[in-house]
Amino acid sequence: MTAAESYGRLPDAVTEIFGEDATAEQAHELLTVDVPPASWTTALETARDRLGCTYFDWLSAVDEPGTGFRVCAHVAALPDAGGGNVRRLLVRTTVPHEAAVLPTAIGVYAGADWHERET
Repeated sequence: MTAAESYGRLPDAVTEIFGEDATAEQAHELLTVDVPPASWTTALETARDRLGCTYFDWLSAVDEPGTGFRVCAHVAALPDAGGGNVRRLLVRTTVPHEAAVLPTAIGVYAGADWHERET
């Protein structure tokens, strides 16, 4: 199955692609996948390797009072030379305030380095 075919099956096949604890929703031409913190790096690798999201755009976090820090990475699958649409993906996870630790994304997307430092 090609990256475009896998991507086209989301959000319905989110657990098959990202694991049992993943959820997904589509709104305003943006697919959002939520994964548990333990699956963060694996989810980013899946986005890159299986869905073709090789373009890293940004990474940031939001403090959700009473919940934790919601960390988000926006990545995209760019069209090939033949044209097509950019497929955008937001990968999110939430880490609790009392255990605000998450593995680095730098090994998956080198461009995450600055974004992680600033976040």
